[in-house]
Amino acid sequence: MELDRGLCRTDTRCVRPGPIHLLTCPRCGAFAKDRTIGSGSSMGARFWTDGKGDMPMLPQRPEVARCQACGLVHFPKDATRAGTMTIVEELGAQSYALRVTAIRRKSIPLFSLLRLKVGAWSEEALFAALPVTVATGLTHLQAGSRAEVLEKMGAEVEYVVTIREGYEGPTPREWIEAPDLAPPGERDLLATLARGDFAPNREAVLTLRIKAWQAGNDARRGADSVAAVAWSNEAAENLEALVALLSEDDPDERLMKAEALRELGRFETCLALLARPLPGKYEIVVRTIRSLAERNVPGVAELRGSF
Repeated sequence: MELDRGLCRTDTRCVRPGPIHLLTCPRCGAFAKDRTIGSGSSMGARFWTDGKGDMPMLPQRPEVARCQACGLVHFPKDATRAGTMTIVEELGAQSYALRVTAIRRKSIPLFSLLRLKVGAWSEEALFAALPVTVATGLTHLQAGSRAEVLEKMGAEVEYVVTIREGYEGPTPREWIEAPDLAPPGERDLLATLARGDFAPNREAVLTLRIKAWQAGNDARRGADSVAAVAWSNEAAENLEALVALLSEDDPDERLMKAEALRELGRFETCLALLARPLPGKYEIVVRTIRSLAERNVPGVAELRGSF
């Protein structure tokens, strides 16, 4: 069994795993690993106008999961816990990969390397594809040496270490072989909503609709936000239903409603919602969404600034 864990450039462990809880699927009883984090870092975090965050050094446990045995979409917080495993990292049983996370300056050797890895030729496509894994299966010394070369080319680099796991005490094989909790894709979420599996539960339906929206946006992150958003009929219906479900009296929900309206192309209604006062902590989000709506830009966009 192997587990990827991020490292800082100084080779200090940024993500330390906590205990692994074994959850059982509410439908079929299959096991899944719910990995917890002992400690981590917000380094490299990215946030988006649709509310999604990506924190590679502080991985988030799936709020909604799909059973890999029977396909049921469910909420891990409601699943039964069968037991807990504590990880023991076996010394020496690790290998390193290198990932280019940013480009500090334009460099022909660096662009040539990334083009081979990504299969894209324009500068815009290369920047959009980041982070890109450029080497795997390295020893610690090899990783350090190659990282120095990449940095001289103009890249920002991070390590990813693969650690072979062991577990404290007797551990059932079916626990060790169980897959990790995995989030459902857009189609799974939309199908679950169409069946009405959680229909009486507003909070569950709200979460599923938001997750389906964010999953549909995943292919657009890093793309040109001015480009027209091609929603499927089901995805557009989900976003319209989300708009109807979100409350304008709750600041969090009103801000999310404004963003959903913008992505649907209803810019004037979006701006009218943003004209109402919101707490100061939302300043960067409000400013970003308002700027995009004023320019009739529909696509999801990354938030820039300090949070």
